[in-house]
Order: sequence, then structure tokens, then C-alpha cells
Amino acid sequence: MADVGSLSGGAVAVHQGTIIAVGPSDDLRAAYTAENEIDAVGRVVCPGFVDPHTHLVYAGDRVSEFEWRIAGASSTEILASGGNLVGTVMKQGCIV
Repeated sequence: MADVGSLSGGAVAVHQGTIIAVGPSDDLRAAYTAENEIDAVGRVVCPGFVDPHTHLVYAGDRVSEFEWRIAGASSTEILASGGNLVGTVMKQGCIV
């Protein structure tokens, strides 16, 4: 997770809203027939890293936990180090 990588001159093949292949443009053009092609030359195509849940109270960020996860820490290790949602909320005095 620490290195998302990059592919210059790459392409993404999508079928019915699902990504089915990623690779060099020439390879994907040879393997698939496009109904629609979007020219993204000079741009970046990146997946949306979305956390689809919400909280009523914003009690602080959890950036350090993200870094721990990238380094391979388990949820149990993060919890033991004072991380996770409960730890974040408790640090802000939101849980009595």
C-alpha cells in the first residue's frame, strides 16, 4: 500500500461499470474492443479511495493509524497502541 505505482501510457478497460483490466494501452486495445474511449493524455487516472461511512462527531484525524496500516500493523496492534475510532474519540473527551 505504501507504493501505489504508476503506469505511463496505460489504459483501463471497463465493462458494465466494472474495471476488467489495467495495462499498457496497446495491450488493452489488442485484447478488447472499445465502445467508448476517453483520451486522458497528460492526466492521471486514479481509483477513488472512498471511506463510505459517516460519523456525527468529528473527533480528530487518524492519520497515524493509516501510516501504521501501510507499515503492516494489525487492527489489534493499532488498538493496543491507542488507535481506532474509540481511541480517537476518547482522546478528544467525547466519551464519558
